[in-house]
Amino acid sequence: MKLVLISGKTGGHLYPACSVAEAWEKDSPDNDVVFFVTKSGYEKDILKKKGFKYYELPGRSRSGTKWRRVLISLFEIFASFKEARRLFKKIRPDVVLGFGSYISAGPSLAARSMGIAAIIHESNIVPGIANKYISFFARAVTVGFEPAKRMFSCKKTFITGVPVRKQPQGEEVRDFYRKYCLKDSLPIVLILGGSQGAKKINQVCLDTFSDAKSLNDKFQIIHVSGNDITQGEELNINNYKRILYLDDVPTAMAASQIYLGRAGASTLSELTCASLPAILVPFPYATESHQLENARFFEEKGAAVIIEEERLNKATVLFHIKQLIENEDLRKSMKMAMKSIARPDAAMNVVNIIKDQIIKNYRK
Repeated sequence: MKLVLISGKTGGHLYPACSVAEAWEKDSPDNDVVFFVTKSGYEKDILKKKGFKYYELPGRSRSGTKWRRVLISLFEIFASFKEARRLFKKIRPDVVLGFGSYISAGPSLAARSMGIAAIIHESNIVPGIANKYISFFARAVTVGFEPAKRMFSCKKTFITGVPVRKQPQGEEVRDFYRKYCLKDSLPIVLILGGSQGAKKINQVCLDTFSDAKSLNDKFQIIHVSGNDITQGEELNINNYKRILYLDDVPTAMAASQIYLGRAGASTLSELTCASLPAILVPFPYATESHQLENARFFEEKGAAVIIEEERLNKATVLFHIKQLIENEDLRKSMKMAMKSIARPDAAMNVVNIIKDQIIKNYRK
């Protein structure tokens, strides 16, 4: 059976899609998968590394209500619709699964017009505009978290969880400690910015923890800054290590005791699998404020605390980290809350929905 996966160009779309692809291929030797991606995204490099076949479609993610952006988006959706129909005639997929963003709209419409089962996955608490629209004609909707189910038709919406990357084993965690020369005796605080807009997190954390006095020998920091810090390269000052890139985030989470960073649904889902208490700084410009809504859900569950970006400074960062370091009962409570939200089998849950829809389509 052949599956087409449509992924936007952020890690929050791509990594869950890759997890589903891996589960789909593992489920049966007869299963095949193809990706549809944007021409402008970085996802092609990751797909090549993983050995997945892909086709490029016109279009890019857009937001806002200005007429020019709307018209361009509509034009790109129509162009991707035409290209998807051409590719579907060549590929002959059994089902199409979109992970949101405008790139999903054209191919999902094309699938509908050709009698191919179209499914969407919504990772966030608040669905994006594209998924809201596609849901009206999709055969099924899979969602990451329970509150999102209320945003769609209940009869065809299933809570699967957000597919996550392969979870590390004990030896991988020990290798992580060795690679970064970490101390067994000190808890680790993992700081991640996410794939969009982390300049303030990076700057505040750099200013806070490059001062060795801030650490007070009570914890150690792994700060993954990406490339948006201009004040030099990687740093290793006392118990503060700033690195530009980390290719195995799940292992870093498994090794850590506290997380500080953005509140994307994919990152949050991996935190749940690691049972890692979180200090969340939602991206303030996220579409529909979805990161803030994600963070509020986790805060209400007792798994996280929120620092809104306008309140992010040295004092608030140190206060929340030290509170969790010094209050073991609070940290344990947050760990249990994180674990209670986890759905480590999310990728297989999505695969089962796909198979159900294929069977229903054949029966028609």
